[in-house]
Amino acid sequence: TKSTKGTASSYVNDFLFGGMGGENGEFTCPDAVIMSSDLPTEPNMCTFVPPQEAASCYELKDVTELTMVWNGDDPVNVTTYFGETFNNVQKNESITFAANTSTPLGNNFEIYLDASGVSSKSVFHLSCSDNAMDGPDDCGMPQGGGKQRRRRTKSTKGTTAPALPLISDWLLGGMKGVNGEFGCPGTPASTAGADVRFGFKVITNSTEPLNIVITDDNLDISKPILLNDTYEFVHEAFVFPGADDTYSNTVDVTAVGSLNASLTCSASDSVEVKRIKPVIPVKCEEIKKITGLSLIWDGADAVDIEMSDTRVSPSRFENVMPGDTITFTFDQADTGNNLEMTIRVHDGEIDNVFGGTELGMSEFHVSCSDSEMNGTEDCGTRQGDGRDDDPALLNDWLLDGMAGENGSFICKPPV
Repeated sequence: TKSTKGTASSYVNDFLFGGMGGENGEFTCPDAVIMSSDLPTEPNMCTFVPPQEAASCYELKDVTELTMVWNGDDPVNVTTYFGETFNNVQKNESITFAANTSTPLGNNFEIYLDASGVSSKSVFHLSCSDNAMDGPDDCGMPQGGGKQRRRRTKSTKGTTAPALPLISDWLLGGMKGVNGEFGCPGTPASTAGADVRFGFKVITNSTEPLNIVITDDNLDISKPILLNDTYEFVHEAFVFPGADDTYSNTVDVTAVGSLNASLTCSASDSVEVKRIKPVIPVKCEEIKKITGLSLIWDGADAVDIEMSDTRVSPSRFENVMPGDTITFTFDQADTGNNLEMTIRVHDGEIDNVFGGTELGMSEFHVSCSDSEMNGTEDCGTRQGDGRDDDPALLNDWLLDGMAGENGSFICKPPV
């Protein structure tokens, strides 16, 4: 800087370049991590529960936002019919079109495309009557040809303007409406992912400075540092767990002595992000007749269990530990509405007879008239005292699921 008369000044060069944004785009440097000593408190796993999503376009309508993924080979400039622009959209890039009070998306939402000077158009039918774009089952399917899947738009009557070609190089990424939303996996509209803060802490007890490289391929981090003590930082990223609802991340650290190259070491560590799917509300009445129950034992002891009716399958459970889940099936025509079990302290069996001290009996009413065991709203609540809440019965079970002739539900696992 120029010196102010009578003073001297200089540049302070203690910033690290992390990214830049402008009118036509932005970028962030891959290893522009956020320096912080405020590391996440979870040691090796965190969980999240995404909100319940709409099962179809009809559940969420009227449509107010539409997310599409460009699947064309060439970059494209996009202009909506109400003038919103998206420049230089790349293959696999997602964009979201949003309505406002003055410009609704309408039933046939039109966008105009310009790819290397070639003009075209795409149309999306949003009244929910396009069966090829009406719910999550159409995620990733080609879109842009409108409800009729035409290749060209019709010429305007009385004009000589040629009809624009209709481009169907878009893939459905999600929808939002006045009554709900759904997002397709891998897109910003998806609730299947989450913003996660990853904490990194590298410690060395070496008395000699080490040249260390921190590498995390999933998070695109390759960070060299010089260290002879402790180094901490956090990195924020949006992650999508896979089909098994788990996102695993591993960081590797390699080190070489800065003065003595023969001094080397390495280490690695892994963490997981688990997605816990929300429970879809289900009533017992909707799935009856009930044919199966899943229960979690919440008593203090390991136990052996014997059903009173041997037609329940299985009719015996041995060495059920606190927190264990048991599942059994039955036919109400055989067993009736009240299922009873005897519970004993686990002590093995002799001649196929459990010999432990009897703790008591539990009973489960399965006709859907027990208001405390009547659907997903009762997930995780205590069960075992029957429909009449008999205090003489053991109420040390937690409802974990129910199956019937017309459906089933499983309660979300405890976090």
